[in-house]
Amino acid sequence: MQIHESFGCDFAQDTGFGQLDTLTGGFKGGDVILLGGRPAIGKSSFLYTLIQHICGKQGRSCVLFSNDTINVVIRRLIRQHTGLFYPDALKEEFLLALQRVYSFDLSISDSDTDIADIIRRCKRLNTYHKLIMIDDLQMIGLSGNYGHTREMKKEILWTLKAFALNNDCVFLVTSQLGRGPEYRTDHRPRIRDLYLSKDFGDYVDQILLLYRDIYDPQRIRNEHAIIELVYHKNGKKAPVDLWYDIEKEGFKA
Repeated sequence: MQIHESFGCDFAQDTGFGQLDTLTGGFKGGDVILLGGRPAIGKSSFLYTLIQHICGKQGRSCVLFSNDTINVVIRRLIRQHTGLFYPDALKEEFLLALQRVYSFDLSISDSDTDIADIIRRCKRLNTYHKLIMIDDLQMIGLSGNYGHTREMKKEILWTLKAFALNNDCVFLVTSQLGRGPEYRTDHRPRIRDLYLSKDFGDYVDQILLLYRDIYDPQRIRNEHAIIELVYHKNGKKAPVDLWYDIEKEGFKA
């Protein structure tokens, strides 16, 4: 895919997290943003928290390519809003939350796993001025190949970058990290855990790394979390403190 040099990207999407938005200037049209973290850290939960803000509070539209089935996505959005589990489905609060989620201008795909299929879906959905979330990078195939070498990741992300620039939209892509954090005394993730090519700055505009101390046995209901901006094309780097609600599986400032 070719990049049109005459684009005029003027779209920006805030996240609802004021400190993060001040730091990044929002997620801007034409950007590809990586959200990295170890398994069970809360990458999907962070995406669902963004959906609550964008679709629920702002009434705007967004797109989600998910590893979870559509039913699971809906249940998790309800849980974030109410704290209710699926067995509580007959409760009036659950039914009202279900009605709320169904009112979202949210397009969900749980079947597009090849990058070519994702791009075709985006074209059909008219993703101009939208945030498109992909959960996760390791599940995206390239011409049916899922080996995920550094070069494969580069080609996949370059394809997303070209589409984002040509359509003034934003891609937010989650990515698993290597096991490096497990062997560090502070367990904190680093850019190298993403296993990107050395020229990643050509096709990635921001990198966020998500951290919670899931290794601490003394965990509480609302636990401290950090989302750290470790790469920004404008040179900004800083951690942002968040809280993670274990019961609702959602983030808050």
